[in-house]
Amino acid sequence: MRDHPPRPDERIIRSATGTRDEATRLVQMSEKERADIFKTKSSGKEIITREALFDVFVNTFTEDSSLPGLDVFMDG
Repeated sequence: MRDHPPRPDERIIRSATGTRDEATRLVQMSEKERADIFKTKSSGKEIITREALFDVFVNTFTEDSSLPGLDVFMDG
């Protein structure tokens, strides 16, 4: 019986880590970490300021030509 070559993902893991056993597993968040993130999201606090988000939206609309010249209009 003939051995089959390893699957592409197996080759990538072995190439990056040396062996399959050394591959790191995905790290899962602890219950406390998930609770802390939920608490921050649901607290109503601004994580990112409105001004920062506004700048991101203006840049996005200008760069993808959805609203060309918006940045000039907002600066003026």
